[in-house]
Amino acid sequence: MILTCPVCQAGNSAPNQCRRCKADLSLVWNLELQRQSLFGQVRVCLAEKNYPRALNLLAELAQLRSDVEVDKLTAAVRLLAGDFAGAYLGRPRE
Repeated sequence: MILTCPVCQAGNSAPNQCRRCKADLSLVWNLELQRQSLFGQVRVCLAEKNYPRALNLLAELAQLRSDVEVDKLTAAVRLLAGDFAGAYLGRPRE
């Protein structure tokens, strides 16, 4: 995994510190490992067609760091779950 240093923007493949500015990257590295684990759990849920659990995991992912990848996957899972309005509007239906 390549992690971009939040201080100097250098790409890093080692978890301890930035190769350029020596900033401590351990917390950011651990967050990214947690995100990867959650994405893996989402894949398992999708294989089992457990869409409610997948959506809960995606909400956890969004809390860690929301990005386009999480948004697109959330919309896709909502479509699979039959929540067409939620997928379109980006939120679950009332």
